[in-house]
Amino acid sequence: MAITHSITKNYIRFFVNPGFRDRPIDYRENLKKCRDVLICYPIFDDAIRYSAELSEINSIFSNKNLSIIHFGYDRYTPEKHKLQSLFDHPIKFLDVTRQNLWNIVRSKSIRELSAHSFDLFIDLDIRFNLINIYLCRLLRPAVRVCFSKPYCNHFYNVQYRTSINSPYKEKLKSLTNFFNTLLT
Repeated sequence: MAITHSITKNYIRFFVNPGFRDRPIDYRENLKKCRDVLICYPIFDDAIRYSAELSEINSIFSNKNLSIIHFGYDRYTPEKHKLQSLFDHPIKFLDVTRQNLWNIVRSKSIRELSAHSFDLFIDLDIRFNLINIYLCRLLRPAVRVCFSKPYCNHFYNVQYRTSINSPYKEKLKSLTNFFNTLLT
């Protein structure tokens, strides 16, 4: 456990710019004005199991330029096709199979993604995810939303807190209500 914690702290130190501070912004206005939205889906099993709730979040941003990413598949597999078939919007699969700095920096799909600018980044993974941290640092969207998790305060300017014991489905529904409230 101590080795994992030490490695995580070293990764965090690499990504955090000590002089970087977010400007104060009006989140409601920025959510209404945003044109380019990037949503990162959770791990494969959760994305399959909660596809209805994820589709609701997608529908909130249907009038925006929406990009959805998922990682872990660098070639065609039946699971990749199954996941894509559940959603109306195309999913970009990142070619990062392991979460280490070497694979992330070398990833062709992340380099292609970094060529675009995004106004809003939504991380739907409830676990610490180095790829999403790297994307926050690289893309620097004005609004970065995630579920509350360790070290997220360094990278996300909106950490959505829910009960630790609540199921993932309830967390997604609550986040959907949060976005609907801010955008109406």
